[in-house]
Amino acid sequence: MKIIGKTNLLISLTLISIVGIAACKRNDNVDFDQLIKQYSANQKDSLKLQSLKFIKTNIEGVTSDEPYFYNEKGEMLDFNLDTITSDSSLRSILLNKKINYSYTRLKDVDFLSSELLEENIDKALSDWKKYPWNKNVPKDIFLNYLLPYKVLNERPDNWRMVLFKKYKDSISNHMANWDSDSEKLYLGLRTEAWSWLKYTSDFTKLTRYPSFKELIAIKKGECPELSNLFVFIARSAGIPATVDIVPLWGKTSGSHAAEVFYGPIKKNNKVVKYGMRPWDPFKFPPKVFRTSFKKTNLWSDSIKPLMGKKNYFIPTFLKSDRLLDVTADYTPTTNFIYKFEKKENNIPLAYICVFNYGVWKPVFYGKVTSDGGYVIFNNMAKDMAYHVAVPEGNRYRLIGKPFIIDSLNHVVYSTPDFGNKSNTILKKINMGAESWVKKSREYTLKYLDKNNEWQDLDSRICKKDSCLIFDKIPANAFYMIEDRIGDKSLSRIFLIKNKEQLWY
Repeated sequence: MKIIGKTNLLISLTLISIVGIAACKRNDNVDFDQLIKQYSANQKDSLKLQSLKFIKTNIEGVTSDEPYFYNEKGEMLDFNLDTITSDSSLRSILLNKKINYSYTRLKDVDFLSSELLEENIDKALSDWKKYPWNKNVPKDIFLNYLLPYKVLNERPDNWRMVLFKKYKDSISNHMANWDSDSEKLYLGLRTEAWSWLKYTSDFTKLTRYPSFKELIAIKKGECPELSNLFVFIARSAGIPATVDIVPLWGKTSGSHAAEVFYGPIKKNNKVVKYGMRPWDPFKFPPKVFRTSFKKTNLWSDSIKPLMGKKNYFIPTFLKSDRLLDVTADYTPTTNFIYKFEKKENNIPLAYICVFNYGVWKPVFYGKVTSDGGYVIFNNMAKDMAYHVAVPEGNRYRLIGKPFIIDSLNHVVYSTPDFGNKSNTILKKINMGAESWVKKSREYTLKYLDKNNEWQDLDSRICKKDSCLIFDKIPANAFYMIEDRIGDKSLSRIFLIKNKEQLWY
């Protein structure tokens, strides 16, 4: 979403105003010492005390996006999102009244109130002990995925009580049957929510991480925004939940976010265990990270120390201490050891990349061994195409050749065999539902040669939808099909096995 431009005067006014706002709110921020004293006075409040200490221990570094509004003169405006009923009404008001907006990032310790924190602790504890679907929820799951007043970087507000009141009847009916299946309850609430929500990329995004108040005002969003909202809904019903993030897909392009909740994990319709699980397991993730209120220190303890004083390139999503690697929950993984063609004695880390919109992009890092001969990438998905890269200033440089780690942990390279050719009918340019080759369009079949260069093999005009015939295709290569007039970034790597396209 475009943020309307600001003059130098506006920037100065904005900074002064925001600092002033934050300073005022510090006078009303949470007093942890007072609350600890309050909860310590009564043995019955021991769980409240543990909950409070968990928040206190992990709140350092937690921030929130705060939207603000201003007129053409750069003067700050009061703007009540509670009066907004739709995205279109918000856009209309902003346009007609010539209101601009932006956002700032505030530390939660500077504005979070004791009242809001107490309300969240009381309601979360009550739900944990009251509902039958929580009888298998251990304390660590409660603390990290039900207790927290937020998911990640959105502005906290009273979502827990607002949504509980909205879905009170559905929750009560589920409880009346003493039904312990959190999945049934959650999916029911999710279905209800879709009656007033819309998935779309066309919405007014006031902040990078929209708050509950923003989301219910516009009632729209993409995967990250709606996943957060579904977490709020789950937690309001006493179901532990959070968001899992796929920073980059491995066999298609783009990224993803989806909510996960604590519930029964079934095999052959029988409950085998309980745990955090997605409502609809997704496929082909090279990496999946779970957002965690509890510090994981992925950045501070694992990546940042490798950087030293160097300004090495690091994907923004990895600069977080709130991510837990859960790739193995979704797909078979391996700790992949990559041997450098030449020793890399001057770098502490390297990157493993996936092919995304026609570009190899880093999806994770690996620590280079002390002798500079190898790099180890932990917990990487199998049956995926990768390419290793090394830092070069504040950028990265691809090295070696792309490869596939297959399901048996074998490393496969493109080795075109022109002594073994075949004819094949090719149907798509990628695995997407709308990616079929189209009649009368011209397509070029490419292969990756032994020198790591993409070469044109042949070009053909499609005579029939979903049917493109090429002959004399060398075996054992990596291939791509490009639409001559289409978006080249949509083409994906594939293998040919038994005359079928296998996507990577």
